[in-house]
Amino acid sequence: MKNFPTLIRKARLDKGFSQDYVSTEIGITLSAYSKIERGLTDPSLSRMKQIAGALEVDLSLALSSALLIFYRKFLK
Repeated sequence: MKNFPTLIRKARLDKGFSQDYVSTEIGITLSAYSKIERGLTDPSLSRMKQIAGALEVDLSLALSSALLIFYRKFLK
């Protein structure tokens, strides 16, 4: 999911959370979380659920938004 990193970064910044806070909440290193947020690592669905929980966002809405962005960008 290529747009997931963009969405979680926006959600994190909107909440005023640091990457360190989110990584601690989900039990991974700051480096690992940073790679997910920069799109260098594709998280598993279970990791996406953890991230969504830490960011207090609905995962289904985040994934729906990511798909919509993808379709608008690539399927015009």
